[in-house]
Amino acid sequence: MSATATRCGRSTRAARCAFRSSTRAENEAFSFLHLAIGPDGTIYATWQYGDDGQPSGLTAFSSSGQRLWSFTPGGGSPSAPVVDRDGTVFIAVDNLLEALNPNGTALWSYTVAGASFCTALVIDSDSSLYALCDQTLYAVR
Repeated sequence: MSATATRCGRSTRAARCAFRSSTRAENEAFSFLHLAIGPDGTIYATWQYGDDGQPSGLTAFSSSGQRLWSFTPGGGSPSAPVVDRDGTVFIAVDNLLEALNPNGTALWSYTVAGASFCTALVIDSDSSLYALCDQTLYAVR
């Protein structure tokens, strides 16, 4: 996956970014899924090729649009990322919760036993992670 973020900037109303991407092959559909902005202005975008289990992942961009790193988990498409005040990035893929350091390296992962799919990640003021997995709310940390 190659992608660059262009025309990124902050305004008093919202951060606006236009992403330009290229796909591995002309017949594959590439799309960004979700965005989050970290405390340092880093932009995190989840993405996937197609919709039939092809590769998906998370890419970090600087606030000026420079690609910083990419993380490609196994499994399905990642959830919307959430970022805590220290810059730790959290995503869910199927029933796996993933925590990444601000530099994109894996910090920890946790498999929610008995769940098939986790969504709706949120972080509270104490940096506890909450995930909705198969209609059950889980707290992690």
